Amino acid sequence: MCSRPSLSSFFFFLLCFFTEPQVDGWDANLRSRLKNVLAKPFTRLTYTAAIEILQKEVKAGKVTFVENEIEWGMDMGSEHER
Repeated sequence: MCSRPSLSSFFFFLLCFFTEPQVDGWDANLRSRLKNVLAKPFTRLTYTAAIEILQKEVKAGKVTFVENEIEWGMDMGSEHER
């Protein structure tokens, strides 16, 4: 069982998560979904590029947000990151 508080880093958590038996109450598909996320490369882009992409998608009607007024300087939430 992974219970070493002195090694409470995120990487130790991931090691335990992927090697220990499933914990009750966790989504049964969580491990496979996380493995898929880790297997794919992450796209890195600047804040400015992200704002431009969001503005283009809102204008094209492809996405909608609670606050559709996308402008440089705004705080982006998880709805924008998806």
